[in-house]
Amino acid sequence: MRIAVLSDIHANLHALQAVHRDLAAQDVQETWCLGDVVGYGGHPRECLAWVEEHADLVVKGNHDEAVATGDVTWFNPMAAHAARVHAQKLTPPERSTIYGWSPSARREIAGQTVLVVHASPDDPLHEYVQPQDARLGLRRWEERADVILLGHTHRPFAARLHPSEEEAWRPVEFLENIADKRQGHPLLLLNPGSVGQPRDGDPRASYAILDFARKTAELRRVVYDVEAAAQAIRREGLDQLLALRLYEGR
Repeated sequence: MRIAVLSDIHANLHALQAVHRDLAAQDVQETWCLGDVVGYGGHPRECLAWVEEHADLVVKGNHDEAVATGDVTWFNPMAAHAARVHAQKLTPPERSTIYGWSPSARREIAGQTVLVVHASPDDPLHEYVQPQDARLGLRRWEERADVILLGHTHRPFAARLHPSEEEAWRPVEFLENIADKRQGHPLLLLNPGSVGQPRDGDPRASYAILDFARKTAELRRVVYDVEAAAQAIRREGLDQLLALRLYEGR
C-alpha cells in the first residue's frame, strides 16, 4: 500500500491544488492528513472541502481546534486573528465537521502499527517535535508504534533510532526505510513538512509518501503559485507576514 501523508495545509488552496496534481501521478491508495487544514491562508472552505473529499484519514490540529471552538488561548495575535476570520467564513456544519476530527489515530498496515497525530504522541495538539528533538522523542515513544507520523513544526524530517547519536535528518528531500521492528530495525518518526506554510527555507509545498510494500518513506516537494496564495491572504485582510513568509518558506 502507498499512502500520501499531508500536513499543515493552512488554507493554502494553490499549494494544495499543486500537490493534488502531483499525487495524480504517484499511484497512492490512500491520503492521510495530519491536521491544520485551516488557519493562516486565504481559502479555508475550499481546503476543508478538498480534505473531506479526498482524505481517507484526518486528525485535528491546533488551528483546526481553534477555528472550531473559538479558543485562541495558545495563539499569538496574528494566528488568533486568522483563526477568528476563518471561524466567521465557515458555516456551523463546517466547524462541526472540524470539531469532530479525532486528535490521533492508529492503523495496522502490513503487520506494522502506525500512530498518526498532529503535534506529538504525548500532546497531539500543541507539543512541538523539532528535528533536533526527534531521537529523544523516539526513546519516549518507541513502545507506542512502529511508525509515528506528525506535523505541526512545518519542517520535514525522518528520524530513526540508529546506534549512533547523529542528529535527526532534515534534508530538502529524502528516501528513508520504514521501520520494521520484527526484523530488528528501529522505529521511524516522520514529519512530512507543510503543504501550505513551509518553514524549512524551501517555499515549495511538502508532503510524503509511505510505501509499505517497498518499506520506504519519500519526501516530495512541489512548486506552486506562491504569488497567488499570498494575494489570497491579503484579500482576506490577514496579517501581511503570513503572505510574505510564503516566498521564502520561513
